[in-house]
Amino acid sequence: MSDFPEPKIYVADLAAYNAGHLRGEWLCLSSYQNAEHLRHAISSLLETWDEEPLSGVCGPIEEFRIDDYEGIPSALIPRHGGIDTENVMAYVRLRDLEDTGAAKAFIEAEFHCETPPEEWPRAFQERYLGTFSSLEEWARRYLESTGFFSGVPEAMARYFDFEAYAQDARLGGDVVLVDSGVDTKHVFLGH
Repeated sequence: MSDFPEPKIYVADLAAYNAGHLRGEWLCLSSYQNAEHLRHAISSLLETWDEEPLSGVCGPIEEFRIDDYEGIPSALIPRHGGIDTENVMAYVRLRDLEDTGAAKAFIEAEFHCETPPEEWPRAFQERYLGTFSSLEEWARRYLESTGFFSGVPEAMARYFDFEAYAQDARLGGDVVLVDSGVDTKHVFLGH
C-alpha cells in the first residue's frame, strides 16, 4: 500500500444511521474537477438514497456525514462529520500538481489557514524550499547556493556551525520543518 493513498471520503446517510441502518459510499476525489462537482455528486447520492427507502427512514434524505476518509490530511476534515468541499478539492489539485508528501506537509504546517484555497498552488510555490534529510542539510545547501562562503578561506569555513544556523532559522520562524519520515523533511519558508 502506498504511503499516500488516493484521496477519498466515505459519505454516510445520516437518516439511515439514525434509523439503525448503515448506508454510505466511498467517493474518489480525483474523479471530480472541482468543489461544485463534488457537492453535486453528494447531492446525487442523497437523491439516489431517497429513491431506495429503508425501514424506519421517512421523508427526503437531506443530511449526510463524512464517516471516514483516506489520503486527506486530518486538518481538512472537521470533527463534526461535515466537509469543506473547497478546501478538500484544493488539496486534491495541489496534490496533483506537486509531490504528494510536500502537499500534505503544506497542510500540516497550517499554511492553508492563511491562504484562500484557490491560491494554495501559488502559496506552495512561494514557500516550499525542498525536501532534505535534515534541517542542517537545508542550511548547508542554502548557504552554499547563495555564495555565503565566497571569499572565505576553506580553513575558516569548515568551522561554521550549520546545525546552529538551521536551528536559529527554525526558532526565529524563518523556516518551518515538517517531518514526514525517517529521511524526509519538508522545509518551507516561514513568515
